[in-house]
Amino acid sequence: MIEVNELSKTYGRTVAVDRLSFQVKPGRVTGFLGPNGAGKSTTMRLILGLDTPDSGTATVGGLAYASLTDPMRQVGCLLDARAVHGGRSGYHHLLWLAQSNRITRSRVARVLELVGLADVAHRPARQFSLGMAQRLGVAAALLGDPAVLILDEPANGLDTDGIRWIRDLMRGLAREGRTVLLSSHLMSEMELTADHLVVIGQGRLLADAPMTDFIEVNSPSATLIRSPQAAILIQQLAQAGATVGPGVDGEFEIRGLPRAEIGDIAAAHQITLHKLSTRRSTLEEVYLRMTEASVEFRGEQR
Repeated sequence: MIEVNELSKTYGRTVAVDRLSFQVKPGRVTGFLGPNGAGKSTTMRLILGLDTPDSGTATVGGLAYASLTDPMRQVGCLLDARAVHGGRSGYHHLLWLAQSNRITRSRVARVLELVGLADVAHRPARQFSLGMAQRLGVAAALLGDPAVLILDEPANGLDTDGIRWIRDLMRGLAREGRTVLLSSHLMSEMELTADHLVVIGQGRLLADAPMTDFIEVNSPSATLIRSPQAAILIQQLAQAGATVGPGVDGEFEIRGLPRAEIGDIAAAHQITLHKLSTRRSTLEEVYLRMTEASVEFRGEQR
C-alpha cells in the first residue's frame, strides 16, 4: 500500500503540496486527478524519493522508497517516457535497468513481448514514436514484476487500440492484487479504468472516494422525459413541485421529483411517455466543477 501522510513541499514561494494525506490500496486502480500545477507530479516524485518533503511522509509498504532493496522489484514507475538514451536500443535500455536490480534477461524479453515491442526491440530509442516510447516506459515499470505501480499519463501518444490495451493491462494488474496509482487527464478513460479516485487542487486533497460514489455524490441528477403530451405533463409536474428545463431533441429535464413519481403522475393522467430516464453527470463534468477554482491556466472562451 502507498501511504501519504501530511505531505508538504514548497519551491521558493510556491506551495506544490500542502499537508496532503491519502492511501492507495491494493486490488484496485486508483486514479490520481488534478489540474496542471495541482501537485500530482510533485506528489509522485516525493513517493519515489526523487524529491525530499518539507514535512510529512510518503511510504510504500510502510517503507520510504529510498530504503527499499532492489526497488524495481517492489515499485514500478513511469513518469517520463522520453527519459531514455536516444542511441540505446529499447532492449539495452531495459537490460541495464534489469542488471541494476538483479532481474534476468528473460524478463526483459518477456516485458517487450507484453508491451508489443519485441519486433522493434533493437531499434534506437530516438527512432521511437511517442506511443512506442510510452510502451517502453510501461515495460520498464513492469520489468521487476512489482506489486506497486505508479504511472503518469501512460496512455499519452497511444492510438485507440493502445489506449484499450493499457486500460485492460491496468485493470488486470489490479485484479492480481497489485497497487496501481494512475495519473491522467483523459477523463473518459479514467472513468472506464479507475475504481477509486484521489483528486487534488493547489496541492490539497479535494476528494478521496470510489469512482461511483464520487460521481453520484457530486452529480446533480435529472430525469429526462419525452412525450407527445409534454405540455400537459409539464404542467402536472410543476404543480407537484418539480423544476422543468429544456433538454435536447424534444426532451425535458425534470429536477425535484424522483423518476418513479414522475412515471406515476404520467400514468395517473394517462399521458404517454416515449422516454423516462435518469441523467447523471460524467466524470469529466463532476471533475471540472470540483476543480474550477484550482485551475492555474485558463484559455478564453469563444
